[in-house]
Parts: sequence; structure tokens; C-alpha cells
Amino acid sequence: MKIFITGVSSGLGNEMVKRFLIDGHEVWGISRRKKEDINSYSSMRGDFLYSVCDIQDENRMADVANEMIKNNFIPDVIILNAASQENDFFSDSLSVSKFKEIFNINFGGSFFWVGFFLPFFQKRNKGKFIAISSLSAKYPLTKNKIAYSTSKAALNMLFESLGLQLSLSKVRFTIFNFGRLGEKGPFLGVTYKEAVKKILKYVYYAENSRTINYPLFDYLLFKFIRFLPAKLVKKYIIKSN
Repeated sequence: MKIFITGVSSGLGNEMVKRFLIDGHEVWGISRRKKEDINSYSSMRGDFLYSVCDIQDENRMADVANEMIKNNFIPDVIILNAASQENDFFSDSLSVSKFKEIFNINFGGSFFWVGFFLPFFQKRNKGKFIAISSLSAKYPLTKNKIAYSTSKAALNMLFESLGLQLSLSKVRFTIFNFGRLGEKGPFLGVTYKEAVKKILKYVYYAENSRTINYPLFDYLLFKFIRFLPAKLVKKYIIKSN
């Protein structure tokens, strides 16, 4: 299987690459900064191809995409993992430039790859697009981060819309709305390894487009918090994040 993953330099992206290579797949990964430990993958069963690519740069993305085509690498699965979670709200004022930058990374950088490879998937009537989103798309509890939740909500809607439009085909669109992610498992969150297990289960076995909210307790907690007064949420919940 050929798998394309964005944002592979660390965290969840790095964990996915290792697991897919262990399982013997061919993986092409990109990230904004150079991946220093690329040689460590040579002992694994699968093949790893890598490109430095800033997903804010559409020309650079087009170059990488065309390089993939030249190398006969048409993905079976595309996992859109790269994202920015920087602050864009400072002292009760919104940084428009920072908001645009984050939105362009989180939404625009994913939209490009969907737009580029969707015709290839439709032609062969097969393929899976997977977007790594966040429960913050359901309710914006991240402190001083306006564009993050906004961009993730837009990404969710994009995938849900495409999933409906192409429901009669075998091209699939799945969103993973994860709680907090971390190496050792943050409070009210999930470890990278646990998240990868959920993703692999869908890649290997699931046949339908869907939205997955995980962990379930976190998702239900987010739904409950939505009913609390905004002043209470701001004072006691967002302040602690």
C-alpha cells in the first residue's frame, strides 16, 4: 500500500510513519523542517520517501505532487496531519496576519492535497482521504487560539461534504477528532500510539466515510461544556488550558 502523510517530523506524524513502515508499506512523508532521523527507518520493512515541503507554499506542494507522479507514487491513502496551533489572540485583540497563516496551514494545506489527488482517486474509483482534526472543532476551548478551532471546523465540513457528494463512489473521507495528543498521554487526552491504532484500524478495515470522535469521554465532556454559561467556561475552563 502507498501512503502519503503530511507533518511527519515529530509527534503523531512520526509515529504513523514508523508503524506503517513496520507493516511493510511504502510511505511518502513531508514536513516543513528537515527530518534528521530519516536514516533510522532503513531497517524497517517498508520504503520511506521524504520531501521538505512548507504547506503554506502552493508552488512547493505542486512540485512535490508532480515528483510523486513522476515516481509512480499515486497514494492509496492520504493522511493530512500537518497543523499549526499557535496563538493568534493577544490581549483581547486578534492578529489577522497570524490567523490567516494558521488557517492557510490547517485548512489550505489540506485542501490542496485533496484537490490534487481527488481526480486520480475518482478515476480508479478507490482511495482514502484521512484528516487529523480535533475536538476543538466541536467547541473552541483552546486558550488564545481562534484560527485553530476555526480551521479544524472548516476541515471537518469539507470532509463531511465531500463524503456526502461522493457517497456512491469508493473514495472515502474520514475525520479523526482527537482530544489532546501527547507522547505519554495528557490528561483528558490520548497518546500518539493509541491514536495511531485507531487510524490503522480505519485504514485497514473500514469501508465507509465517517467522523470519529476520540476518546469518547472527552467528546461527551465537550458536548456537556457547550451547555455551560460562556462566562463560566471562560473563567474556569479556558483559563486553565
